[in-house]
Amino acid sequence: MSAPDSRRVTGSAYRQAVLELLGDADPFAVQLRGLEPQEGARAGIHAVRGRETIEDIIKLTAGHDLVHCRQIERIKRQVVG
Repeated sequence: MSAPDSRRVTGSAYRQAVLELLGDADPFAVQLRGLEPQEGARAGIHAVRGRETIEDIIKLTAGHDLVHCRQIERIKRQVVG
């Protein structure tokens, strides 16, 4: 699996990226699939980051996972050559 380019992941593509990275059995992915698009604007208060919406959390998750995908790809290139 090659890592998606995070510079090209925008809008609803973040949601799809998270779903692909997490897989079908992940509890977060199950809840995410059940959300209507407009529910992404719902917000809560994070103890450190302050106000953040569901879409903010999705983008944070996608970005975090994309970093790890890039790390795996880099390691694979170093090992395989």
